[in-house]
Amino acid sequence: MLLNQDDIPQMHTILAAFFVWLLLAGFLVFPGTFTNIEESIENGNQDAFATQAASAILSTSRNIPLLVIASTACGIAVLGMLYLAIEHRNNYIWLLNKLLLPGATNGLAGLISTLIGVYSQQDGEWNITALVTAIVEASCVVICGMLFIIFKAILLRSVQRKHGEKMKKKALAPGSVV
Repeated sequence: MLLNQDDIPQMHTILAAFFVWLLLAGFLVFPGTFTNIEESIENGNQDAFATQAASAILSTSRNIPLLVIASTACGIAVLGMLYLAIEHRNNYIWLLNKLLLPGATNGLAGLISTLIGVYSQQDGEWNITALVTAIVEASCVVICGMLFIIFKAILLRSVQRKHGEKMKKKALAPGSVV
């Protein structure tokens, strides 16, 4: 597998770095989309319920472009990572180093950013955008982390064990030169 990494096109390695970076960028933009609706209403005109609702909607929709950008970035990143993972599914070392470990750590960085945003900007009040963002980021951490463990502890160890057995047989073969 180490030698097979030389067969992976350099463009795929560059794309892997780009996609995991794009995932992180999307995760770090999401907390900028959080708004506190109560704060929006308090800052708006409190003369009538309709005015309050309108001001809340307007202040919330101010962040829709960021939400679209973050969602698009994450969507493209996940699809790109998935394509590369399927394309190189037999090269466990490349998957571990280029997609799974960076994906898990970037998801964790995004989750920490979301927690900081909720507890510093919103006084610990979770709105639907923050909740969905945290669920998506936690899912990324769990999925990439579990795949990392499976590939590292089970699949790669199996390959290493088979390789070790082959090397022992070759070393102990009659007529072999030591």
